[in-house]
Amino acid sequence: LTFSLGVGIQAAVGAAELFVAGNGNDAWSGTLAEPNADKSDGPLASLPRARDEARRRKASGPVTILVRGGTYYLDQPFVLEPQDSGTPERPVVIAAYPGEKPVISGGRRITGWKPGPGQLWQVELPEVRAGQRYFRQLFVDGTRRQPARSPNEGYHRIAKLLPGPPIPNAKPVARDKFGFAPGDLQPWPQLNDVRVVLMHSWETSIHPLKSVDTATNIVEFAAPMREWWSIGYWEDAQRYYVENAFELLDQPGEWYLNRTTGVLSYWPLPGERMDAVEVVAPVLPELMR
Repeated sequence: LTFSLGVGIQAAVGAAELFVAGNGNDAWSGTLAEPNADKSDGPLASLPRARDEARRRKASGPVTILVRGGTYYLDQPFVLEPQDSGTPERPVVIAAYPGEKPVISGGRRITGWKPGPGQLWQVELPEVRAGQRYFRQLFVDGTRRQPARSPNEGYHRIAKLLPGPPIPNAKPVARDKFGFAPGDLQPWPQLNDVRVVLMHSWETSIHPLKSVDTATNIVEFAAPMREWWSIGYWEDAQRYYVENAFELLDQPGEWYLNRTTGVLSYWPLPGERMDAVEVVAPVLPELMR
C-alpha cells in the first residue's frame, strides 16, 4: 500500500521549512533541501523525525514539511496526533517538494533472487519461515502480480451445496465446505498455503483450507464463514478460484509463497530481469494513523 503526498499545496507565508529526503539524516537540522558540501547538515531522513521537529517549532509560527522525491519505506505506521495540528494562523503543512513526487510505502523490497527450477526465480525469506511475516500480495515494478491460480482465467463453480444448520434469512447449507467438480481441487502437499476465494454479490471472501477429499469431491475450510449469509446464498453454482499452490504456478507473472520453508517463487514476465526489477511485498497493515 502506498500513497503520494499532495502536490501544489501552498506553504504558509513566512513558514519555517523542514525538508525530508532519501539522502537525509535524522541527526541534521532539516532546514536544508539537500546536504551541504561537508555533509554536516541537510535534510532529515524520515517523516516521524520531521513531525517531531514540527511539534517543537510550531509554537513560533507556521511550519511546512517538504518531502523530496523518492520512495520512503516505513517500518511502522506514520502517526499524527492532535498535537500535530496547526491553526489557521499557524498551519502545519506536509507536502511534496515542488516538482517532485515522494511515495510513502508500507512494503519492503525483496532482493537476493536466484534461479530456481524451470523458469522460476526464488528467494528465501527467513522471517516467513519463522512465522513472523506472511503476505498475499506481491508487486513487481509497481504492478500487482497474481498468486499462482486455478483457473488462470475465469472461475470454477461450486458443484454441490452441503447441508448445514439453519441460518436466519439464508440457506441451511454448510458454511465451511462444499462439493467441487472432479479435478477442480486437489489435496496439494502444502495445503496450508492454499486458499479458496469465493465470489459473493459485491465482495470476495478468502478461505484457507483444512482438507480436500477427491473421493467425495468435498473441500473443507479451516474455519467457517463469519458473514451472515451462507455459501451459495447469491447463486447455487457460486463462482470461486483457488490460489497459492506451487503446483498451480504455471505461467509468467505468477508467484507462490511457501509458509513452511519461507521460499518465494516467481515466474518473470517476458523481458523481466530479476537483477533489474523492484519487487515489493506488504509489511504494514496501515500506513498512517
